[in-house]
Amino acid sequence: MWKYLFFLVYLKERDFEDYSGGESFVFERTLKLEKDPNTHEPIHDSDTGKELKVAKPKMDLLWFPQRDAMVLKNSRSSADQELIQKLQRFEEQNNKLTQLLSSQVNVVALSHRRRSPPRSSCDLFRVCNSQSLLN
Repeated sequence: MWKYLFFLVYLKERDFEDYSGGESFVFERTLKLEKDPNTHEPIHDSDTGKELKVAKPKMDLLWFPQRDAMVLKNSRSSADQELIQKLQRFEEQNNKLTQLLSSQVNVVALSHRRRSPPRSSCDLFRVCNSQSLLN
């Protein structure tokens, strides 16, 4: 947490024109340059000569990691890796079972085709007619 506080102080002390992309991103969410209402030029501090930067009334702190301790990141990432490995093993087992079941269904379908004689068109016609008579 202290590093983020030091970073904000660093942004406040550094010249606005020298900001990098990440620094500009954080600056836009937390601080603002005080500007002269008439000329819209940044106001400079009379003591230091640097631009005057003040905190925004409503800071956007989404860039700041919340509910996330750096100590827990390493342990959580290893736990995440273990979970990913378990899921990958589960997926492999699932794929093997799916292939096994698919091959067994094919064997059953082949044996069923061999046992039952194919129906002729006459048989199908009689079955259809008998069903229509029942309705």
